[in-house]
Amino acid sequence: MIALHTCEKSSSKGKGLKSNVSAELKEILTRMDNRIHKLYKSLPTNAMLIVCTGHGDTAVVRRLRKMLTEESEPNFGREKIVESLEEFQARAEVALCFVGVKH
Repeated sequence: MIALHTCEKSSSKGKGLKSNVSAELKEILTRMDNRIHKLYKSLPTNAMLIVCTGHGDTAVVRRLRKMLTEESEPNFGREKIVESLEEFQARAEVALCFVGVKH
């Protein structure tokens, strides 16, 4: 399970990742790994499996955009909203994509 190895892998400098993976997360990753493995096994030879996942919270981005378009004056300045929107938009655009061809 690559996801679990990534969470537990130490860096080459020996510092390691300071990520405590909960038992619940390990269980979720294990189930996901089993499902993807089952899909992969059912594919014909030379088929490509693409798994893409979004990472960010797009609901926050929508709320911030709505705040910018509203006529009423917010409790905090427009600049703060724009700054927050830029940060959350960048986070929401991050995604992971895994591609594999069955041989």
